[in-house]
Amino acid sequence: MRLALKRSLWLLLLITVLVTFGYTADEFTNTRKDVRMCFGAFPKGPGPDSGAVATVETVTKYLNILWKDGVTEIRIYTCKPLKNSKETIASIAKKIGFKVAAGCWIDGNLENNKKELGWLKDVIKKDQTNLIIVSSEAIYWKGIKADKLIEYIKEIKAVAGKIPVSIDDTPDALLANPELVAELDKYVMVNPYAFWARADAKDGFKKFLEIYNSLKAKYPDKIFIVGEVGWPTAGSPKGDAVPNLPNALKHLKAINEWRIKNNVIVYWFVAVDEDWKEKNEGDFASHWGLWDHDGVMKPGVKEILFKWTIVKPKVTKPEVAKPKVTTPEVTKPEVVKPKE
Repeated sequence: MRLALKRSLWLLLLITVLVTFGYTADEFTNTRKDVRMCFGAFPKGPGPDSGAVATVETVTKYLNILWKDGVTEIRIYTCKPLKNSKETIASIAKKIGFKVAAGCWIDGNLENNKKELGWLKDVIKKDQTNLIIVSSEAIYWKGIKADKLIEYIKEIKAVAGKIPVSIDDTPDALLANPELVAELDKYVMVNPYAFWARADAKDGFKKFLEIYNSLKAKYPDKIFIVGEVGWPTAGSPKGDAVPNLPNALKHLKAINEWRIKNNVIVYWFVAVDEDWKEKNEGDFASHWGLWDHDGVMKPGVKEILFKWTIVKPKVTKPEVAKPKVTTPEVTKPEVVKPKE
């Protein structure tokens, strides 16, 4: 009896740890309350393309805002130490309470790739990530060939233990490189942007599904994670795709309902608006965020991602049958009058 009780207590402790510290290597929680965001650490001013290094103060400020507003997990694109610090975005995020999908920035600079892989390995060793992303659109940007990226995947898998290892790229890049997808054990991240496909907002969700399903059809044995998806809230149109808040909210709502219904992991792009993206992509690129540059959530986002209707079951009280009370019939005795 005591042995059974001890085992039950240990099992309860194990479940508590798993629930508290995140999903296991082969299991992602995916409920309405799991809100995952891609996180960029340069809301204002120059970005990493100009050599800027994120600061502890900026990262801490915006991560605290996201945590307070209900975000549960962040995806990061580098594990590079922050300016004048040994801290990384991953280390700060884990202290706050986030789950972290940690990545490294891979491109044609092989020397820098070694550094990025080394920083990622440090985060893995410190148990600061739940999902590893070896690259982000590296094939699409023609920064590296598939065979070299496969080498990097193998290098990271050797130290990853049971933590899932993936890459993230565009649909075309993944469809064109089956050998790359084959190297990944289970999870593959894809960025099915209807906006970049120049789809009209009314057809945005349909286009998103078409892109996502093309990957599932090609690689039925893999689980596809949406690594990035979003719609800018302002700026110039891209073909038929018009960036504005109503279109962004419509796209967000449709995909959020779909991901819950179909149990698909989705990382929203991006948490906070970043100015530096305009230089490379256009004026709409500084408006991808669901929070503005100051960390204020944009109108309508809370109602879609952070409000959950809890339907309480209707409690019907059982009808208690009242006992039927019968009044017994009283028969008066016949009184016989004495004869006179």
